[in-house]
Amino acid sequence: MKSSEFFQGPDNHVWIYSDGNARRLSPMDKEIIDWVLLKVATNFERGVYEKLHSIYCTQNELLNRYHMAERFLLCYCGVLDMTEIDMEDGLLHHEKGTCPIYHDCPWGKLFCEPARLDISESEMRVLRLLKKGYSHQDAADALKLSPKTVNNHFCNAMVRTGAKSKAELFALIE
Repeated sequence: MKSSEFFQGPDNHVWIYSDGNARRLSPMDKEIIDWVLLKVATNFERGVYEKLHSIYCTQNELLNRYHMAERFLLCYCGVLDMTEIDMEDGLLHHEKGTCPIYHDCPWGKLFCEPARLDISESEMRVLRLLKKGYSHQDAADALKLSPKTVNNHFCNAMVRTGAKSKAELFALIE
């Protein structure tokens, strides 16, 4: 997927800025919507996705998913700032404090400041290298850690996330 910046447009809907062009997110942007909702489901505590799903639960699944993704994007990365691209290299970057309803949030700031999975920064550094294909020894060398520490970080992350395999764990991280 292309690197993109999400922002609240003049019509109070999510707009996408990519390749020098801006356009409104639509229900037909299935690839983006699916990607955003996958990030919500796998990178944040379960309650974030469940609350979005309960708010936007109607007969039309396509519109449900669009509204879920739009609400999350408006609150999580709703400003056109270009200092850090919101969707880049498989990552979804947070723009803290940009939520359009921050001060009157009926959901307790659940979407603009969602709780992330309980993986420490040290564990995340190790996991990112392992996900890129580094061996435990290579990751240890790159991070100036012992291979045992790398293995401990990997195992701790498996336990904390409840992942059943390395592939499942890697799918949970940015």
